[in-house]
Amino acid sequence: MTARVESGSLVDLVVERIEKAILLGEYPAGMKLSEQSLATELGVSRSPMREAFRRLEGKKLVVRRHNAGARVAEHSAKELREVLEIREALESYAARKAAENMTAEEKEALLQLVARQREYERQGLTADRNQSPEQDFHLFVIRGSKNDRLSDMLYGDLYYALRVLRYRSSSHAGRNRLAIEEHAVVAAAIAAGQPEVAEQAMRVHLRRSHENMLHAERGKA
Repeated sequence: MTARVESGSLVDLVVERIEKAILLGEYPAGMKLSEQSLATELGVSRSPMREAFRRLEGKKLVVRRHNAGARVAEHSAKELREVLEIREALESYAARKAAENMTAEEKEALLQLVARQREYERQGLTADRNQSPEQDFHLFVIRGSKNDRLSDMLYGDLYYALRVLRYRSSSHAGRNRLAIEEHAVVAAAIAAGQPEVAEQAMRVHLRRSHENMLHAERGKA
């Protein structure tokens, strides 16, 4: 968070900087965010900072309370379990629909995405740190379902909070590598047009990921 914002859309850049700091754990859950301090640090006025906070609040990454300012969002263990249960049901179904509805070109692109994830892992990098949301495996599958309402629910309401949890839990030894291999099983089933296999493979992957996420959150408690 040391580089100053110099060009482009100020609000977009400010949102990107703060979101990345939250994702990487530089701004932990519950941390108070000072609008004035961040504006000074990034070299912007209070106006784009206020709009950035509004967008981050919409992404469920920041919460604001009257007379209490803004803080990085935090969730109870019960809230996390409920979100993960919803995600398992919806995203497993999304994998089924992706196997039915993705074009041949999209299926090939999904396989290539997994290949890039493997290469990141081979280089000792973390995919979530180096890929844009458009290159996120789970988002690719969700969009491939071709169900707009399903995409809105998973991307709009759950995606950003889940992305933070996924990144933090992937730092646990070996989990990122195992997750990529689970992605490969899901992608192969989708590419082969096997809806039932894709749905079950995604369910297995998500349950393992969720166990890891909850373990990681308990470890920070």
